[in-house]
Parts: sequence; C-alpha cells; structure tokens
Amino acid sequence: MTLRDDLPPLRDVIRRYGLAARKSLGQNFLLDLNLTARIARAAGPGA
Repeated sequence: MTLRDDLPPLRDVIRRYGLAARKSLGQNFLLDLNLTARIARAAGPGA
C-alpha cells in the first residue's frame, strides 16, 4: 500500500473542512478519479 492509498477522497476533505472552490481563483479541483487518470495518461511519461 502506498501513501496515496491512505489518503481520503478529496471530496470528503473539502466537505469535512467546509471548503469551497472558486473558479475565479483558479481553484478547479478534479473530483472524478477517472478524469484525473485520463489526463495523466494523456500527459504521458516524463510530462
């Protein structure tokens, strides 16, 4: 198990601490892990 496996989902952290992302501040959090994985694959190794 890696450190990343121990982290809670970002959605839960945002909710727990009452945070709110604002696009006007460039705070666009990727909450969909499938989308995050697709972006990482598209970037390719060494990107």
